[in-house]
Amino acid sequence: MQSDHLASIVNSAMDGVLIIDEYRRIRHLNYAAEAMFLCSADEAIGQPIDRFIADLFRGEQREHMIDFGETKMTPRAMGSLGEVRGMRANGEEFPIEASISQVESDGQNSTH
Repeated sequence: MQSDHLASIVNSAMDGVLIIDEYRRIRHLNYAAEAMFLCSADEAIGQPIDRFIADLFRGEQREHMIDFGETKMTPRAMGSLGEVRGMRANGEEFPIEASISQVESDGQNSTH
């Protein structure tokens, strides 16, 4: 993550926040996301976001993220499209509420 100020804000959030690049690879996750997914930032950085989406939901969520990347439009909550389940590092599935948005920091766009 390039901006120390932005990293500080994201890391202090009580909700899990994952920041991904245009290839849907994880660039940053905050402390709440590490606890939620039982995965350290060191393990997650560079991995595809699909790692944290349960198998049954990966295709639909991937399409949703691709559409967002092309149109920059999405319902605020990805869950409004139906149930979404996350996948912890230990293989446990759990229900999640997810949203997607794009921010610019240091001249680069990031999706989270």
